[in-house]
Amino acid sequence: MLVTDADHGVGRAAAICLGEAGFQVLAGGEDLSRMSDLPRETAPGGLIEITSLTTADDASCAAALQRIQTLFGHLHGIVWTGGTVRFGPLEEQNEDVTRAVMEANVHAPWRLLRLGTPILRKQGSGVLVCVSSAAGRLALPLSSAYSASRYALEGLCDALRLELSFFGVHVVLVEPGLLRERVTTSAPESLTSEELFGVSSDSAYGRMSNSMTEAYHQLIRRAATPEDVARVIETALTVEEPRARYTVSRRTAAVLWARKLLPDRLVDNRLVKAMGLSGD
Repeated sequence: MLVTDADHGVGRAAAICLGEAGFQVLAGGEDLSRMSDLPRETAPGGLIEITSLTTADDASCAAALQRIQTLFGHLHGIVWTGGTVRFGPLEEQNEDVTRAVMEANVHAPWRLLRLGTPILRKQGSGVLVCVSSAAGRLALPLSSAYSASRYALEGLCDALRLELSFFGVHVVLVEPGLLRERVTTSAPESLTSEELFGVSSDSAYGRMSNSMTEAYHQLIRRAATPEDVARVIETALTVEEPRARYTVSRRTAAVLWARKLLPDRLVDNRLVKAMGLSGD
């Protein structure tokens, strides 16, 4: 099992969780020193090896896929856990920011999956797991670039799931809600609205940013952990017929279920009130 971004966060937690579940794992990341303490031998049959993996580079992705086949003789699957989060109003974000978000959240997984797909197709088995976000199905204010990138990843996986079903390969999306380590590496409870959303005090979006920051500080206390996400990934990889999508928490599942059932305007109004954005 190839796990990306195992030098931090969800990738690291997933590599450990899968190794302890008995998988043979190749943990890839850009910083080898941050993976040097990963346990090599885990549960019976479980094993974790590490490799340099830069998902922005075709050659690095191809080398990692070749190494896992050399080490283990096959590719059970790929777990994509990478990505970046950038918030802010659309009119205040430049193209460089948007391009960076799309590169990290769409082009990078596309690059690795494109190279890994032929291997799994020829094997006639395997699982591709992409850790996306609830933002891929429910957009929030001040998240246009991020939500667009997650919607794109979801569309990519939906199409790929249909393409590969004929060959016995499963494609799965894991959708966390708010996830602490994806937003910041510092103490999230202390973030200001400018640090979180990049909105200055004199911006037209200042009031909106302040209200959403207050809501964020309340929600972050109940945010999912990388270990929570890793356990869901393990489930997706161990059931015989994995679902197309898995949420990580009941709260996220309820919100996305409401998004699916209720009219868009009604959902919009509820989100506005929940984040303290109403004009009352």
